[in-house]
Amino acid sequence: MKYFRHAPTAPKQWYEGDRGVRLDADRALLARHYPSLKFVVDDSEKRVKIIGTLCLASDCGVSTPVAVEIRLPRDYPSSEPLAYDAERLFRPAPGKIIEDRHICSNGQFCLWLPPNSRWSTDDPQALLPFLDELSVFLDRQLIYDETGEWPGPHYDHGPHGYRQFIVEQLHGDVDLFLKLRPVIAGEVAVGRNEICLCGSGIKFKRCHAGAVAAIQRRVGLDKVKAACRN
Repeated sequence: MKYFRHAPTAPKQWYEGDRGVRLDADRALLARHYPSLKFVVDDSEKRVKIIGTLCLASDCGVSTPVAVEIRLPRDYPSSEPLAYDAERLFRPAPGKIIEDRHICSNGQFCLWLPPNSRWSTDDPQALLPFLDELSVFLDRQLIYDETGEWPGPHYDHGPHGYRQFIVEQLHGDVDLFLKLRPVIAGEVAVGRNEICLCGSGIKFKRCHAGAVAAIQRRVGLDKVKAACRN
C-alpha cells in the first residue's frame, strides 16, 4: 500500500486571513480621506500596494501632485508600509548628497528613524496617520528642495542617526554617552550591583541599567554597536 503526502498549503496572506476585513476597512479610509489613492492587489504574487498621487498645497494656493507607491509588507499590519517616489520626482540637484534628502537610492522615503516609528500595530486605522505623516514628509521635502534647509528636526542617516538617537535618550548628555558607551555596546558587562560607569557612585541597577536596556531593545544590538563605533 502506498501513502501519499498532501502538498503543503500555502500560508494565507494578511488580507486573506481575516476574510478581507482589514483590506475593506483600509479601502474605506482611502475613499474618505485620500480618494486619489487606490489599492492594487496582485493575487498571483500575493502582494498589495497603494498607488496614486498626493496633492500638496502651497501657501500661494498652487498644488503639487506627487506620485507615490506604498507597499504593504506580507505581515501587514504587524509591520508598517514602505512608501516610494513612484515617478522619481525628487532628484538631487548637482552637488547634493542624496542621503541629505531623506530618500534612499531606490526611491524609498525615509520617514523616520525606525526606533521612532509612529506605526501602531494595534490601531485598526493606522494607515490614516501613516498617510498623514507621509504628506507632511513630502511637504518638507518640497521645502528642502526649494531652500536647501530641512524644515524641522531630523536625524542623520546610518550609524550617526542612531548615535544621535541614543544621546537623545540620555537627555542629550554626550559626556554620559561616552561614559556608558562600552556597556551600551555590550563590550563591557556591568553587574546590577556594581557601580554604574557614569560616575554617580550608585549601583548600576538603580542608575542607568534601565536606560541602557531600553536603548538596546529599541535600537537593536547590531545597530547600537555600529553607532558606538562612530
